[in-house]
Amino acid sequence: MPFTINKIPNEPIIVVTLYDPFTVEDARQTAIDIQQYRSDDYVSFMISDASQITSPFSQMVEIMGEVAGEGAGKINDPQMRVVSVGTDEMVKLSAEAYRQEQYGSADVQIFSNVDEALTYVRRAYAKLNVK
Repeated sequence: MPFTINKIPNEPIIVVTLYDPFTVEDARQTAIDIQQYRSDDYVSFMISDASQITSPFSQMVEIMGEVAGEGAGKINDPQMRVVSVGTDEMVKLSAEAYRQEQYGSADVQIFSNVDEALTYVRRAYAKLNVK
């Protein structure tokens, strides 16, 4: 599989790292596989590290269509917040596209590395739990 899923111990955070060649079928399988790390009892965060993939634009559009929408493992999963990692223009375009209605109107933040994304999601999680 051209992806790995790593759960951060003792935190509601998973890091999904994508590798070439990443296809629509891989996106479908990723959505299935991450379901074991999400919970209906609390919000989880997924960091999607796409910094190593170089898919052509047409393939990225297909992949975005696959993960758009609601439901477990999808971009608008109500129990999961998604952030992206990547410096490639395609990753940035994808994050912008997810904000469009046809891709679920999701606010996907983008970071240049996983450490920045981890800092962001830890702060976001802390804000969710402030009483």
